Amino acid sequence: MTRVDDQWHVIDGQHTAIAAVTHGGIEELEVLVVEAGERCDRAGAFIGHNRDRVQITNSQLFFAAAAAGDEDVLTALQICERAGACVLRNPSPGRPFRPGELIAIAALMQLVKRRTAVKARTVIETLVRVRAAPITADLIKAVDMVLHDRNYGEVDPEEIIVAFERYGSVLNAKSVELALAKAIPRARAMGVVLYQHTRKRKTSRPAESANGHETAGVALS
Repeated sequence: MTRVDDQWHVIDGQHTAIAAVTHGGIEELEVLVVEAGERCDRAGAFIGHNRDRVQITNSQLFFAAAAAGDEDVLTALQICERAGACVLRNPSPGRPFRPGELIAIAALMQLVKRRTAVKARTVIETLVRVRAAPITADLIKAVDMVLHDRNYGEVDPEEIIVAFERYGSVLNAKSVELALAKAIPRARAMGVVLYQHTRKRKTSRPAESANGHETAGVALS
C-alpha cells in the first residue's frame, strides 16, 4: 500500500483486500507500506508487482504502463485514437464487441515496435474501416503482412477494405482451410488469402507462398 494525502491506495493484493471486505469478519490485514506518492510511481509499482501474475491481464498492465508514462504504450494509444479504434480495458462478458474495439494488446505493441507510427496507424485504421469487431491479433498481423511485408506487392489499403466488403465470410473460411492444410499460423494464412483477393498495382512483387517461397499465386481450394 501507499499513502496519498489522507487516503491509502492498494497497489498490490487488491483481490485479498476485496475478499477481506466481502468476508466481513476480518478486521485487520498485514500490509507493506511503500513510498509511491506520484500517480506514475503507483502505476509503476503496480506493474512491478503484477507483471508475472496470471490474474493480471495484458489490458491492465497496458493501461498501468500508460499511466507510468511508457512511451511505446502512449504511442500505441495515440495511434489507436487517431485511427478511430478503442483499446478495451475490461471486455464485458456476454456483450457483443463493437466495430473498432481492439483486444489484441500484444499484437498491437508488436506492430508499434516493428513499424513506424504512420504504418501502424494505417493497419489499425484499415481494420476500423472494415468494421472489425473486435480487432484481433490475427487481423492485425494479416493486414500488416499484406501492406508492409517485403514478400508482398504494393497493395492499397482501399483494396483491402474492398476485399473484406466483398469476400468477408470467404476470407475467413479459406484462411482456416489454408492454415489447416499447410500447418501454418492462422494470421499468415489470412494474409495469403487476403492478398489473393486484392487488386495489386502494376509494380507489385510476387507473393510469398505458404511454404515461404515466392510465387505468382497460392491455390486456395
